[in-house]
Amino acid sequence: MNRISFVVIALALAACGKQSTALERNRAGTGSGTLHVDATIDQSSGATSFQVDLQDGLGANVSGATVTIHNADFGDVPLVESPAGSGKYVSSRAAVANADFGLDIAHPSGAVTGVVVGNPGMHVVNAPQNGATVPAGALQISWSTPTTAYSASLETRDFGPAAVPDTGAYTIAAASNPANPTQRLDVDRYNVVNIAGGLVGSQLTLTSKVRITYVQQ
Repeated sequence: MNRISFVVIALALAACGKQSTALERNRAGTGSGTLHVDATIDQSSGATSFQVDLQDGLGANVSGATVTIHNADFGDVPLVESPAGSGKYVSSRAAVANADFGLDIAHPSGAVTGVVVGNPGMHVVNAPQNGATVPAGALQISWSTPTTAYSASLETRDFGPAAVPDTGAYTIAAASNPANPTQRLDVDRYNVVNIAGGLVGSQLTLTSKVRITYVQQ
């Protein structure tokens, strides 16, 4: 799927006037069924990283592939194999995107095309506030949900990680929230698409990550 086609699909989905979830915008794509694809996109602290690991049906690394990420905000992002011969393709951008991400892979032994993972968007942790001093007891957590993700994960130094629905709110019981002068909270939101044109287990996962620190009394 080239960039023009990808942007046209994104605009068509936006024009329907419906607030979709990130999962609804996933596209499984097509392909030769000969490549195992483990693709991850991580957005955090104003940066985005891309990694795609390719193997064949025997578990051997697939080297020399052309791997491209498509995004309406970033344009086409070519990934570079690093180190050479590893079957690991990487790139990064010093920004985060709100648009969905597409993936195309081409290699003499096979191909994957038209894969799209819906972007849940970067969120903000509303409570507790970064740098705050939080009273003892149960911890009330809230975060924004620009678009509902497939799932969320919460973790402090004393709790989790725990998978929770991406509702924007969760309470950690007082028993799991002891005093800690250097407490931190990680709120990660995920979307994942199973790649139809890859070998069984092939996936593209997008994660938006936010960490805050605070004093827990």
